[in-house]
Amino acid sequence: MKVLIVGGGKPLYYLCRNLTAKGYRVVIINRDREECVELARKLTATVVHGDGSDAGILKEAGAMGADAVLAITPNDQDNLVICQLAALKFGVARAIALANDPDNAEVFEKLGVSAFSTTHIIGSLIEQRASLDQILNLLPVGEGRVNVTEIVLDADSPVAGKYLKDIRLPQNALVAVVIRDNHPIVPGGADDLREGDRVVLITLPENHGPVLKVFTGEKDREVAMTREKEYLKLHYAAVLSSIGMIFMLSAGLMLAPLLVLFSHPEEISSAGAFCLPAACLALSGGVLRRFKPSRDVTLSVQEGGVIVLISWVAVILFSAWPFVFISGLPYSRAVFESVSGWTTTGLSVVDVSAAGPMILLWRSIIQLAGGAGLAIIMMSAITGPTGVGISSAEGRSDQLVPHVRRSARLVLVIYTCYAVAGSLAYRAAGMSFFDAVNHSFAAVSTGGFSTRVESIGYWNCAAVEAVTLTLMVLGNLSFVTAWFLWRGNLGWVMKNGEVRLQAFLIPLSAAAVFLFTCRALYPQLDKSLRVSVFETVSALTTTGFSTVGYGNWNSFGICLMVGLMLIGGGTCSTAGGIKQFRIYLLYKLVLWDLGRYFMPRTAVVERHIREGGRKVFVDDARIRQVAVFVFLYLALYGLGVMVLCACGYSLSESLFEFASSLGTVGLSVGVTAPGMPDVALWAETLAMFLGRFEILVLIVSLIKLGKDARIMTRGSA
Repeated sequence: MKVLIVGGGKPLYYLCRNLTAKGYRVVIINRDREECVELARKLTATVVHGDGSDAGILKEAGAMGADAVLAITPNDQDNLVICQLAALKFGVARAIALANDPDNAEVFEKLGVSAFSTTHIIGSLIEQRASLDQILNLLPVGEGRVNVTEIVLDADSPVAGKYLKDIRLPQNALVAVVIRDNHPIVPGGADDLREGDRVVLITLPENHGPVLKVFTGEKDREVAMTREKEYLKLHYAAVLSSIGMIFMLSAGLMLAPLLVLFSHPEEISSAGAFCLPAACLALSGGVLRRFKPSRDVTLSVQEGGVIVLISWVAVILFSAWPFVFISGLPYSRAVFESVSGWTTTGLSVVDVSAAGPMILLWRSIIQLAGGAGLAIIMMSAITGPTGVGISSAEGRSDQLVPHVRRSARLVLVIYTCYAVAGSLAYRAAGMSFFDAVNHSFAAVSTGGFSTRVESIGYWNCAAVEAVTLTLMVLGNLSFVTAWFLWRGNLGWVMKNGEVRLQAFLIPLSAAAVFLFTCRALYPQLDKSLRVSVFETVSALTTTGFSTVGYGNWNSFGICLMVGLMLIGGGTCSTAGGIKQFRIYLLYKLVLWDLGRYFMPRTAVVERHIREGGRKVFVDDARIRQVAVFVFLYLALYGLGVMVLCACGYSLSESLFEFASSLGTVGLSVGVTAPGMPDVALWAETLAMFLGRFEILVLIVSLIKLGKDARIMTRGSA
């Protein structure tokens, strides 16, 4: 049975909820756009925004096929017109109107419209249960909005020391109460206002600003500038202190490769390449920590972006030193290797066959730390609410638990358990202990650095590939999804849009690569199947491990791998790319938009998706944010491809290699090499850096740095 209801308010909500629970198909027409949105979110009914007394709106809402129409607006004339249109024009058998004025109920009945009056119903109930002579109906006939504001007058206030009769207030503004020494005064024109008085104002919204200006005045420009500078000093003290903490943690991290000396004492000559930059970082961090503000400061997302930008650039530059001193790389190549490690990309210009164990372990360590994120590491070590802005800049705004520091520590626990379990699994599969640790670090961080030139293909072992596949998928999962998986909440995991997208893409892509590419290249069935599954998972999770080269792959296989690398891994994970959540959302938008063609033109539909463990309604702002990000990402990709083409590489090579760089994947068709042109090298370096972070946040952070620098230097000359 289909019921069309015109009106709004809580009674309508509860009525619709009751009807839909009984299996009725309900359509609501409401004039208030905001109320339509709220009803669409709360009910499974179809909600149409418009005037129910308009025949066109009734037609769009499906009045022609309705079994009943109920008009319950606050206007009796509208209710009458709605029911008459429903009965006479659309042939609705049962049209019922609310008579707000009980005297109109009889008129409605004479005009052939079934009517009911709440006053009559309530009166009848009371007559049955009580003996009262009179009932007063106090229902509101309208709704007004006012602003009630309290202002504490200071010595600079223009009205301090003046009588109320001498203060010219805008229209629709009233001084309601003056509180002086905790005693309320209902003021008159002869009362004066004094410093320290708390003045309660009642204004209409349109006059709120002018009234505040009367009582606060135009502050002196120099005073306002001074206050703004003090605010920035306080916040940038917190920014510098946080950067100092990151520097000190990174200094400790740079000493970790020295553990190799226990098994390879001959590497002692390389120790200085780590100790010197570690000492510099520790010293710089100690100096910056002295800027710690005296009180807690909540940093914005933009300020968090400033921390991420400055700290990551500095740590990357320091981390390049060992590649210069030990591997003998030019500094530009060393920076490339450092960026590739910290961004968990995996593209490399280091000759791993000639590299010692200390430098190989260092590559794996920076990938492990880069995957967890310096911001996550810092949030686990500090107190205060600064971490939200920092993690947002890295694309990790979701938290496992409400407390930021505890959430970060849970991430580190999950991450560490992955790494330890992966090392043990690799060892059991036949790797040496050193290889197992390095590959476990690279797999869980979706990094892809290997100790072997042939990557995972060196072992040509199904067990090693199975361990790698498991770690790649786990590292690709959002930390929130991983948390639900740890807790055994499989229901939430399976509802996640990213998980569903992976469950669709991985089998489909692997089957396509097997049929159209690998089957002809690798005659052995098990080999072609293993290659198909492994390479597609590696590309989608942006890990970058490989078991074969791509020089003999056909155009179909290359094109499909490029597509997977552009899609990328899970949001709030160690993976890169556009991210599966954004792709899933765009897919849902296509389905929703197609569905709108089968709904009334003015229907208000609130769509939701599962993000992490919660239901998220997709509004226009979210859609715009995703669209802008995808546009910027693809624009950067197109520009990078043209740069590589200009350096002499083929279109196929350029498409593949830049997708790998921007998506922080690490797979290569041979473009990335020690002898590549400097322009191509720096284009890929910038792509890896931008691909690791939320591009928009970093752009806004750069703009904020510039604006804040101008404010701090203004007037100093």
